[in-house]
Amino acid sequence: MTTVREPMLVKLRRANLQLAVSTLVVAGLALTLIAFWTLRTYVNQNLSLVARSIANTAQAATVFRDAASAEETLILIAEQEHLWAVELRDAQGATLAHYRRADDSSLDGVLSQFGMLILPHSAAADVLHEGSKVGQVDVHGDSSVFVRFFVEVLL
Repeated sequence: MTTVREPMLVKLRRANLQLAVSTLVVAGLALTLIAFWTLRTYVNQNLSLVARSIANTAQAATVFRDAASAEETLILIAEQEHLWAVELRDAQGATLAHYRRADDSSLDGVLSQFGMLILPHSAAADVLHEGSKVGQVDVHGDSSVFVRFFVEVLL
């Protein structure tokens, strides 16, 4: 009678272990997807806030068409916020100032390309003066920073 029960107990233990491992894998994947969605939402909100901040900061430079001051503002904020590119255009759509970060390494380029597929990478904001649109700011984020973070979390 014990010989019949042993294989049954072994099968039950194996099934119980498989169920526990499957549950942990599904829970881990669900938490990873939720974390990714949350990160994506925060990236999008952050890019929008940075675009509005640049629009407010560069308002006077846009109104007076001061390209040097606008470029200085773009460089200051873009480097602090780890942006890949920023473009400031006037009301007619002509580029007043722009900033583009130089690629540090080929790995950054690959990570940025991959990040552009999975994360939002741009936002825009209008530059307003006394309620009328005098320009527009286009901001492109550096998604390689977030891809590196996500890879480190997974590993």
